[in-house]
Parts: sequence; structure tokens; C-alpha cells
Amino acid sequence: MGMRRLTRDARSVRLGLVGTGHQKRKEGQVATRRSSLAKGRIEVDQELCKGCELCITVCPYGLIHMADHYNAKGYKPAILVDPQGSCTGCTLCAMICPDAVITVYRQVRSRGAPTPQAAAA
Repeated sequence: MGMRRLTRDARSVRLGLVGTGHQKRKEGQVATRRSSLAKGRIEVDQELCKGCELCITVCPYGLIHMADHYNAKGYKPAILVDPQGSCTGCTLCAMICPDAVITVYRQVRSRGAPTPQAAAA
């Protein structure tokens, strides 16, 4: 199992994820993650982030926050706060980022060989 970097082209393919039934979260509430969902993580280029906070509004699990520090341009950059590994790598934050400073990594699950019982059937 490895992490795969989603390129800008791959992000556009995932535009259909917007209406997949994610519940709107209440302020301060983090949705629980089902074990069947994919695992992922994001990296924000903190020196290029302008702190527009658009990524915060679309994260279905409320995992993106503004940093306490300022970057070289004087903005508070976005950071991923995910101690439980709840990020699914849905790419919503990367798609809405106007400066394309968010890189999404998603865990690639290997497809195993069919089980002997399934092959015999």
C-alpha cells in the first residue's frame, strides 16, 4: 500500500465527488469516519497559501484549520489537523483552492488475488 499523488488532471476527474452524500458538519464537530473509506492526507505549501479559508469550508470532516503563525507574505496558512487519520483524500480542498497550493495524497489499496473459495465456485 502506497500513497499516490493526485495531479491537477486527476483532481478534475473527481469533480463528481461533490454530491456524494457528505453531511454538512456543525461548527467544531468532526464527523466520524467509516473504516471502509479511503485514507489520505494533504500538504499545503504554506509559503504560497494566502489564507482565503475556502478549503476550510469544503472539508467534510473539518480537518483543515488556520495556522497560528504567519508565512513570509504575512498570511496565516491553512494546515491539516488530523490526529486520528480521518482524511479520506477526497480532493475537495484542492479543487477549491484558487492558488493550487494543496497537494492531495491518497492511499492506494492493492487488489488481492481472488480467494480460493471464490475461484472454486
